[in-house]
Amino acid sequence: MYTAYLAPQYSGAALQALTLARELRRRGHHVEFITNRWPGLEETAEVDGFAVRRLEPGRLRKHREFRLWLNMLRYVWRRRKDFDILHSHGAYYTHAFVGPLARLLGLKSVVKASLARDDLLGLNRGLVGRIHRFMLRRVDACVGISKDLVNEFVQGGIAPRRIDHLPNGVDLARFAPGSPGEAAALREHMGLPLDRRIALFVGVLDQRKNILWLAEQWIANDAFGTDALLLAVGPQSRDDPDGQLHARLGALARAHPDRFALHDFHADVRPYYRCADALILPSYKEGLPNVVLEAMASGLPSIAARASGSQELITEGRTGALYEPDDVASLAAALRRVFGAQEGEMGGLARQEAQRLYAIGVVAARYETLYAKVMGWPQAGERPLLMLTELYLPTKGGTAVMFEDDCRRLGGRSIHVVTAAVPGDTAFDIGHPNSVHRLNLRRYTWMRPESLAMYLRMFARALRLALRHRFAAVLAGRALPEGLIAWGVARLCRAKVLIFAHGEELTGWGRGRKFQAMCFALRHADAVIANSDFTRDTLRSLIGVPPQRIVMAYPVVDPERFRPGLAHEDLRAGIGLGPAHRLVLSVGRLQRRKGFDHVVRALPGLVARGIDVHHAIVGKGEDWDYLEQLARELGVSDRLHLLGHVEPEDLPRWYNACDLFAMPNRDIDGDTEGFGIVYLEANACAKPALAGCTGGTGSAVEDGVNGLRVDGERVDAIEDGLARLLQEPTLAQRLGETGRERVLAHFTPERRVALIRELVAS
Repeated sequence: MYTAYLAPQYSGAALQALTLARELRRRGHHVEFITNRWPGLEETAEVDGFAVRRLEPGRLRKHREFRLWLNMLRYVWRRRKDFDILHSHGAYYTHAFVGPLARLLGLKSVVKASLARDDLLGLNRGLVGRIHRFMLRRVDACVGISKDLVNEFVQGGIAPRRIDHLPNGVDLARFAPGSPGEAAALREHMGLPLDRRIALFVGVLDQRKNILWLAEQWIANDAFGTDALLLAVGPQSRDDPDGQLHARLGALARAHPDRFALHDFHADVRPYYRCADALILPSYKEGLPNVVLEAMASGLPSIAARASGSQELITEGRTGALYEPDDVASLAAALRRVFGAQEGEMGGLARQEAQRLYAIGVVAARYETLYAKVMGWPQAGERPLLMLTELYLPTKGGTAVMFEDDCRRLGGRSIHVVTAAVPGDTAFDIGHPNSVHRLNLRRYTWMRPESLAMYLRMFARALRLALRHRFAAVLAGRALPEGLIAWGVARLCRAKVLIFAHGEELTGWGRGRKFQAMCFALRHADAVIANSDFTRDTLRSLIGVPPQRIVMAYPVVDPERFRPGLAHEDLRAGIGLGPAHRLVLSVGRLQRRKGFDHVVRALPGLVARGIDVHHAIVGKGEDWDYLEQLARELGVSDRLHLLGHVEPEDLPRWYNACDLFAMPNRDIDGDTEGFGIVYLEANACAKPALAGCTGGTGSAVEDGVNGLRVDGERVDAIEDGLARLLQEPTLAQRLGETGRERVLAHFTPERRVALIRELVAS
C-alpha cells in the first residue's frame, strides 16, 4: 500500500489505510507500506506491526514527484516477486503513478480517491491533467469512496467498468458506545462539564474543516440556545506551519471557556466520542469522513455541513442533520433537529447503519472481491458464461432484476453480460462484479425486419467475446432475439445453449415467421428454463420442446431485502393514510392484463361494504391516464394513488405498508402473465396476494395457501376476494405468514442459481 503520510504523520487516508490493513492481515493477507520520507524520519520503520519503507521525494519546490517515482520504481522492482497488487490510498497525480508502474512490472494496481474536488481536480485541464488521466487509465481498478468521487472518475474519462464505489470502513470493536457512568468519569477526568451537552469536533485544524468559523459563530450566537459546549480536538494543520489558525482557536477558547474548548490532539480519540452528545463537522469538502463513521459506530448523531461525503453518510432526521455551509440559520436549525430530538435514538440508528454498511469487516470483504477481480481469480466453482439479454438493470421490471441477480450470484468478471444501453446504465455498471457490455439495441421501423440491426450488433459482440473467452455456456434471456443469437454463437464455439422461457412470449406472437423462429431456437437449445408450470406445459404442447430438455426454475426473491418489519409509517402518511385506513398495493407495468383497472372498479363496492380502503400502484405504463380517468368516473380519485417508479430501497417498505397485494391478472388477446415475481415479493414481506386464474400465476399463488385466486375477468369476484382478505385479518395474517415460509422453502436465489450451475456443469 502507498500513502503519502503514515504515522507519526497524521492523515485521514493513512488512518483508513491502517484500519483496512489490520483487517486484511486478520484475514490472512500480507500488507506492507511505502510512504514519503519526511524530514526527521527514518528510512525504514514498523507501524502497528506493518513494515514501512519511506521513499525520498525530490527537494525542488515543484515536480518533487519525479524523484519519488524513481525511488518507487527501484524499490518495487527489487520486491516485484513479493507483491501482487499496488494499492494507493489517494488518487492524486503523484499517486496515479502506481498504474503504469504496476503494468511495467507485471503487477496489478488499485487507486482510491479520498477527497472530493481535490484528488481528481484538474483531470481534464493542462498537460499535468492529461498525464494524470493517462496514468489513471493504466490503473486496474479506481475506487471512489463516495458517489461524488465516482462521478469525478467518470467525468475524467475513466471507463465505468474499472470504477468501484467502496466506502471507508470503521472498526466497530474499537469505536463503540460508552455507558452513562463511563461518560461521566471521562468528563470528570478531562475537566469537562458533567451537566451540559457537548458538541464534538474531531479533525485537522485547517481552513478546509472550517473550524474557526464554527467556533466564532458558536460563541457569537451563545451556542444557538442549546447551552452546549463546543469541544475541538485535532492536530495543527500542515497548511498552518506558523500555527496562526491554531493560535486564534486557542485565544477563543481562553476568552470563552464556557462556550468553546480546545484540547491537544491525542492519537486515541475514543474517549471523546464516548463522553460527547453529538459530532459536528463544518467542512467545506470531504471524501467520506472517518470522524462521522467513528461517531456513528460510537452511537452519536452527527451534524455536518452539506458536503460530498457527509451527506452520503448522514440520513437527515434519522442519524443526524445537515446544514448549508457557512449558513448560520441553517446550522441553528440542524442543531435544534438533533438536540431537540431523542439523541440516543438517533445515535442507536447511526450505530446500526455503521454495522450494516461500514463495518471494516464488510468493507474488507468487498476489497477482497475487488482484489480477486483485478487479479482475474475466479470464485469457487465459477465457470465462464455469456448472458445475452435485452432486459437488465437499470431497466425496470422483475425480469431485469432477476437476470441481474442471477449473474451476480453466478460469479464475477468471468460472467459476461451483453445487454442494451439504457439511461442510467453508466452509474449502474460502476463497480458491477460482472463484465457488462452495453449495445444500442434499438429497432428501426424502416428495416425489414425492424430488429435486424439489433440481431447483427448482438451477434457480433457475442461472437467476439466467445472467441476470446472459452464460455462453458451461452444463456439467453428470451427465445427471440437472444435465443437465436445464442444458438448461432454457441454452435460456432462449441458451448451449451440455455434459454429462459417466461410464458407470455410463447402465446403472444401468433403463428407467423417470428413464431417459427422462436420454435426453432427453443427446440434446438440444450435446455429451456421454464418459470412456471403453465410455461412448461406450453413449451411441450404448443412449441414442441422435448420434455427432457425443459427444466423448472421458478423466479425467486431475496428474503433479506423483502422482509416483514420494515418501517413504513412515513410512506402511508405521504399519501394521507392514517392507521385506520386499509391499503391494497399493486406493483407492475400499468397495462390491462395486470388487472389493476378491475381493482379500481372494485373500490366503490368495498367502500359500500364499510371498508375505508385505498389503492396504491407502483409502476408506469400505457394505462396511467386510463386509470386516472376511470377513478374519476367512479368517484374514487382520492382513493387511487399512482406512485410511478419508487426508489429500490422503498419498494420492500411499500409491501410492508399495505394490508394485501393485488394483481388479478387476465388474458388480453393472448397476452398473459407468465408467473408474477411481485406475488413472491409480497409474500416475502408476509403479505397475502390476490391473483387471477390465467397464465402461470398458479405457480406463484396457491389458492388458500399464500393468497387467493379469483376470476380476473369479473369485478364482483375481485371485490369479494379483496373484501374477504380485508375483513378477515386472521385469514390474511395466516396466508401472509405461510407465504413467507413458502418463499424461504422454495423461492430463494440460492436454489435457482444452484440449478443453473448444475445445468452448465452437467
